[in-house]
Amino acid sequence: FQKKFEKNFKTLEKNHLIREGLSDKESDIGKVIRECYPLHPLSVFILPRISEKIAQNERTLFTFLSAEQKYTLNDYLKRNDENQFKLLTPDYIFDYFDSLLKKENSDIYKNYKLLKTVLLKVETDSLESKILKTIALIYFIEQFERVAPTQDTIIEIFKSEYSTDTIIESLKRLEKEECIVYLK
Repeated sequence: FQKKFEKNFKTLEKNHLIREGLSDKESDIGKVIRECYPLHPLSVFILPRISEKIAQNERTLFTFLSAEQKYTLNDYLKRNDENQFKLLTPDYIFDYFDSLLKKENSDIYKNYKLLKTVLLKVETDSLESKILKTIALIYFIEQFERVAPTQDTIIEIFKSEYSTDTIIESLKRLEKEECIVYLK
């Protein structure tokens, strides 16, 4: 599989956003990307941090990686063609943690509640929905120096499945519908 999709793996390894978010050690990047596939490299960054923040223990992280429940890694693998290079993006992680986010009693819950209201403006499972969930996770983990909620980050996360023009158009629609606001 890695030989068949060598070009895809190399593209991920070369991306500066992934390099900044994933590892401080240059030599670890390729290994992490290959060994964590099908998780998108930025999903690899987000998963343990959101688990630590809302689950308060590692059990939920391990459950995501090993259980046979809906929105777990096993569920993702069963739903996707093993002959395609398809990455598990952060929005899928959001769906897994959704029930825990409802129970939060912090600023995370306030942002979660706002997100749920905004999600009513877009179609379920649309690119716009995926973008909103991803931005929310980036805000929940609050490590903007490593992964910032920028247009470049969103393009990087979804470009293996959507064209750059499609992603930019979705971002423009979200801005027009006041689902997202760019801060200057």
